[in-house]
Amino acid sequence: MRIDETMTGSPGAQPPLDNGGQDASTVIYPLKGKAHYEIKEKIDYWHSRLVAQLYRFNTYADFWRLIKPPRSGALDGFANPQVTETTRATEAIATFLHRALTSAQPNFQLLSHNPLVDQEQLYKSETVLEWQKTVTQYPRKLLKSLRSCALMGTVGVEEPFVSNKPYFEATDFIPRSLLQVAFDPLAIDISQSGWHAFIDFVTEDTLTQLAQNSPDVYDPEVIQSVLDSAKQYGNMTPEVIARLAAAGYYSFTGGPTTANVSHVFYMVTYYGPLTENELPSGQEWKVVTINDLHIIAAHPSPFKRRPVNFAHLNEFELEPYGYGVGRVAESLQPEINSNRGRMHDTITFSLFNMWIASRMANIKTSQLRIKPWGVVETDDADGLKPIRPQLEGVNFGVQLEKIMTNEFRATTGA
Repeated sequence: MRIDETMTGSPGAQPPLDNGGQDASTVIYPLKGKAHYEIKEKIDYWHSRLVAQLYRFNTYADFWRLIKPPRSGALDGFANPQVTETTRATEAIATFLHRALTSAQPNFQLLSHNPLVDQEQLYKSETVLEWQKTVTQYPRKLLKSLRSCALMGTVGVEEPFVSNKPYFEATDFIPRSLLQVAFDPLAIDISQSGWHAFIDFVTEDTLTQLAQNSPDVYDPEVIQSVLDSAKQYGNMTPEVIARLAAAGYYSFTGGPTTANVSHVFYMVTYYGPLTENELPSGQEWKVVTINDLHIIAAHPSPFKRRPVNFAHLNEFELEPYGYGVGRVAESLQPEINSNRGRMHDTITFSLFNMWIASRMANIKTSQLRIKPWGVVETDDADGLKPIRPQLEGVNFGVQLEKIMTNEFRATTGA
């Protein structure tokens, strides 16, 4: 069991907190300088360097969610299919790994080399761990993280200590979208970054709950000050807004200050060193900021290691992000979609074909509309001929799709 994250240390007789112009706090550990500006600069640098990659992750998400791509402005075809190959491959890999990791119940075994620890004590510990997995919904979160890892190639997991006394205390398992995981973009290995940060978009109710449930970690006075600052609402990042909009969600970005509705606050949880606030070797800071202006929590992290883990589907040298199904789909999925669309159009054109009509046949174009028991009157029966596509092309299209899907499956391993 890890140490409770609510251990913040006591400020004692320390100098006043320089917290972005705010008053000294009895909860937030004293910090020198403008720590919130340092954190903001680091995250802005990460975003500026990797924004192109973040939008590529949105493309992968669209493939999995079967969101149809925008149609060509030239209207080269009528069909606009989104073939399910990316979804199928992602689910095949994710569910296989989930079954492999959870098939045994429990999926772990406690052993001890200490002769003073008997089997009954080990059994009790296993029972507690199983209960913690149940109350934290570990199996559901594990599948969610495996799905992200399979599709995106990399997934970040935050492992904070959570407490809901008197029911349970446990180390949680929270998979994070890569749009919400910031790190030093100059780090070749994402897990070896000198710092990590998680970006969340929370409402007034969430902040109020933090102040009420953990007043020794999150400063209630600072949080109340943030909530009272009606003009200091935050916004979601552009790539998150694009992700939600593509899925049909309306993202709330601030809104009128007088509306009795929830507002968005931009919250960053930072793990790492601070330039003007050095700690003893082996320690680092955990700082939580709101809208890049307010620090609502700050203390040396009680963890012996950073509560952050990363998993990759396929790693490649000199790259922080791994390769998943989405990277393969980025090149093959549009080709499969286009090929399927051409087959659809060919079949559609064979059913609703055009006609060649002789001017001497005296045929009205209104008579060529398809309707039950329709009659086309003409002075020359040979003056009307259908224009039909080469239906043999559909068979070649089917064979081409088989070749591309086989290549897709061989490359992804699903």
